[in-house]
Amino acid sequence: IQILSQILADILKRPYITVGMVAFAAMLPLALTSNQWSLRKLGRHWHRIHKLTYSVCILACVHFIMLRKGFQLEPLVYLGLIAMLLVFRLNPKTKHSR
Repeated sequence: IQILSQILADILKRPYITVGMVAFAAMLPLALTSNQWSLRKLGRHWHRIHKLTYSVCILACVHFIMLRKGFQLEPLVYLGLIAMLLVFRLNPKTKHSR
């Protein structure tokens, strides 16, 4: 129990760890439902759950930016690439009809 409280204190003390843990926690339902059984049981709700991926990508980039000391170009490049992909993916004009 003491170890868990130390881990929680460390997570809350450092903002970049907090953001990383939120992203990790958001990935858990994705990992648990990434199978055929969950897809059948959840139906259309499965897609809603898996749209968490978009938020997790942004949180992961923010975590990476916060993790680096000083100005670093690499995390900003990743954030820019993910932002472009998300704009393309979420833009209704670029969606293909199914």
